[in-house]
Amino acid sequence: MDTQKIEQVFSMANKIAFHPTRNVQKEPSVVGLEFHKNLLGEAIDCYSNLKNELTHRDLVFTFKRIKNGIKASIISKAKGEVMSFRISQEKGMTEFAKETNPNHPFAFVILQPSNDGYHLVPDSNPYQPIVFDKYVLIE
Repeated sequence: MDTQKIEQVFSMANKIAFHPTRNVQKEPSVVGLEFHKNLLGEAIDCYSNLKNELTHRDLVFTFKRIKNGIKASIISKAKGEVMSFRISQEKGMTEFAKETNPNHPFAFVILQPSNDGYHLVPDSNPYQPIVFDKYVLIE
């Protein structure tokens, strides 16, 4: 897995969007990276590579508000790997942290903006998103 490539491409996301669920019994909360159309191919390749290399449910996602946006890290407990990236814009981080239990699994996805909100961009058929075991908000 090319960790530097993943960090580089994920850092090109326009925005990181946090979407807490209203009912964890019916659907997971979601954290998504939003990309312009011209970067979607690279983003999906990196996402798919990440998904194929890491074991679901051993992943921790950390995020921290910094001067110019958000610093996020993906940590694989099983492999001892850390990938970090910075994104200049965020949507919904405060609400997500208030409404989502840090120890509850959530989905990590690639998003594309549309007139009616977002479209989930699948990397495979059938699509199965990357699932993180928990998140850590660093204040």
